[in-house]
Amino acid sequence: MDMHTKIKWTMTLKVTAAALVALLQPPWLKSQELPSLPRITSIEVVEGTVQLQWEGGQAPYALQRSTDLRGWEELTKTSQTEAGTDLSGDWQFFRVVESDGPVAGELFGQLRVAEGEFHEAFEIHRMKSIWDFHFPEGGGRSRVPAELFESLVLKLQYLNGLFNEVINFEGRLMDLPGARITRNNQQMVVTWQFEDNQLTRTYRLEMDFPYPVATPRNTINLSDPQYELTCTYSRPQPSFVTWPEIKIETVKTDEAFLYELADEAQPDWFNRVARVTRKGIRVESSYLLGIPNYQGSPAFIFKTPVLDEWSATTISGIADEPVTLTGRFSQTYAPGHHNFWEYFLFDPLLEPGLPAAVLSALEENNIHYIFMMAGPEVRDPEIYIIGNDYSIR
Repeated sequence: MDMHTKIKWTMTLKVTAAALVALLQPPWLKSQELPSLPRITSIEVVEGTVQLQWEGGQAPYALQRSTDLRGWEELTKTSQTEAGTDLSGDWQFFRVVESDGPVAGELFGQLRVAEGEFHEAFEIHRMKSIWDFHFPEGGGRSRVPAELFESLVLKLQYLNGLFNEVINFEGRLMDLPGARITRNNQQMVVTWQFEDNQLTRTYRLEMDFPYPVATPRNTINLSDPQYELTCTYSRPQPSFVTWPEIKIETVKTDEAFLYELADEAQPDWFNRVARVTRKGIRVESSYLLGIPNYQGSPAFIFKTPVLDEWSATTISGIADEPVTLTGRFSQTYAPGHHNFWEYFLFDPLLEPGLPAAVLSALEENNIHYIFMMAGPEVRDPEIYIIGNDYSIR
């Protein structure tokens, strides 16, 4: 059964169930006017994207997805009666519900976990997240920094490495689970928790502004604060370290910086290619470096550029066919000073759409991560395989 057939079957099941409920309604209930609820009227797959339309209910709406009908992931909020989303996995169920949350309007800017120096590759990988901040649709824009940042609608993608999946959140900072926001002159701090049955992650986002956060300003940029994100785990997490020796150790806390990347054109050497062949494995990775914005403009002096975007990474020798990665969450970059040496962590399980044969080969060969050391100052480039049991070979 292909994906298109599965989605049509799911839609038919919902319509049949609704018809059955209508037949079983007693006459006295049919005569009453029941409140209208959102009802999906169309599901169509177009080039790997699911397009949905619905009617009824009151805006704003929340489009949600489930793979098992036990838990629901919120994909987006909208005041429209249609939305689209990428296909993910073999089975998907969709529903539309009325939402009390804010609707995202114009994009204010995007923050990303910095793939730069000062942090280990595994640390950056676990903290990997993308933060799209939007002005609320139809809302005013406060000139007070703290009020503005608290009003923004956040579309957050973050990695749940325990289950090899990317999670989506949408809402204001205060809507993060268990969120608490404090202000102190030139600083805002947001704390919250993400948890499941096996692990609780307690987050702290520290935002240090160059001006008082309660004083009105004419210009406020997303890159005005310096952002430091910290996560404390309820139980130790394995981490791959390279100094003073290659080994796996456990940590209870990870840290990362968040940056807004500059849009300006960069020098040619920012376009880079790393190629390493070791242990019967060949990796070729193409990527673009960039520099962050600082208070609305590109940082004037920034000695170690960070990752801007990936082109593609092709890995041969871990399956019967080459494995190509293009996603932001399946590839992680961690450079040393001046990018003289570079560490790469590849996580194929996070690449959408990998063939079943490749996934089976990774499982059979006990391959979870591929760790690579390269760069102009690395005399002996190396590749390490890290298994599901965190063995190193």
